[in-house]
Amino acid sequence: MPGLQILWWRAFTATAAGILFLGCGDAVDPGSRFLSTSELLILALQPTAPQPAAATIEVSNAQVTAHSIVHDDGFNTPFLTVEFPATCLESVDGRSVGDTETVQVTVRPATGRYGFSLAPSGLTLRSGCGAAARFSFSRYGDLSVADGSSTYLDRGAYAAALDLWREIGPGRWEIVPGSQPSGTDAVEGAMEASGSYVLAAPR
Repeated sequence: MPGLQILWWRAFTATAAGILFLGCGDAVDPGSRFLSTSELLILALQPTAPQPAAATIEVSNAQVTAHSIVHDDGFNTPFLTVEFPATCLESVDGRSVGDTETVQVTVRPATGRYGFSLAPSGLTLRSGCGAAARFSFSRYGDLSVADGSSTYLDRGAYAAALDLWREIGPGRWEIVPGSQPSGTDAVEGAMEASGSYVLAAPR
């Protein structure tokens, strides 16, 4: 139990330090969570990890659609799961999507890191509909990207500080709504629109 308490305290202090850091930027609202790419420690894939393949799925507004992307390692080790509840599709290129319509959605994993892009580029999802992405990094997450960091005391503290971020402008990122741990070595958060998403913590 003492070891668990120490790990919890380290994660807490690291997260608190990250929050204080975010509030210090001259162009950043103290209540917001926006960072540039250079200010993020994006979780990398281990060099030996099989690269997950992209997937194009039929997402229907009439029913729940879920899809898992795995590593081709003989064990189908999870990488990313996306879920679209019914009626989550709002529009594509400004055109409303009907309650029974279907849209082809492509999920393309980033190379060498925990990230993905969601397409088509003009896709928007209804706010609060429950569309979510869940990264699993227990086997292939390369936590060594945090080694030498002055923000995190150890790799466990870095892992505890990971959130799902979405690119809202060139090289500008925001934590997605509802980003939170989801079981052991997994993080989930909301998807609101097409674009790029990464699993990262403040540098």
